[in-house]
Amino acid sequence: MAGPFPYHPYPIPPAAGARQRSALSSRAIALSPGIRHQAVVLRLAAALVRHADDSGQGQVLQSPCCAILDRHTALRPDILFVRHSRRGILGKRNLHGVPDLAVEVFPRMRPIEAPGKLKGECFRHGVPEFWTVDTGRRCVATMIWSELGYVLTGSFRGPDLLVSPLLPDFGLEVSRLFNPGRARPTR
Repeated sequence: MAGPFPYHPYPIPPAAGARQRSALSSRAIALSPGIRHQAVVLRLAAALVRHADDSGQGQVLQSPCCAILDRHTALRPDILFVRHSRRGILGKRNLHGVPDLAVEVFPRMRPIEAPGKLKGECFRHGVPEFWTVDTGRRCVATMIWSELGYVLTGSFRGPDLLVSPLLPDFGLEVSRLFNPGRARPTR
């Protein structure tokens, strides 16, 4: 789930939250944040991957991939995007630098709200664009970095077309994120 958390070379410590013993090993594992959450992350990541592949704009990665921002901080949002021109930060296991986009999916929140620590670290390290997806209210908020904090660039729900300053040719009807079988880009 979401970071940030202190960076340790490997393995990255699991996110805080419920844990259980794996039936196949004696190691503790972090429990999934839920089926609805995972389905929304997968649908949005799939739409972003299709767009990135079609346009050649960059690389989409999903948690548990981390963005290692400095020797003390690693972020693990649900989805990361790195523009093609910055592919040098892609490592074998993680990003080694600031992603161009971080996306976090939450169960219920106001469009511009996000847990302070993740959003704060993204802001502190200059992540250019940050999206929040509220699975309870079925909406998506897009924000861009500014020296004063993240600025809301859009709040999308239902039939609205999710668009992004970073990905000008990307478009996805927001309702498709929350309705199985309908998750395909509209552009």
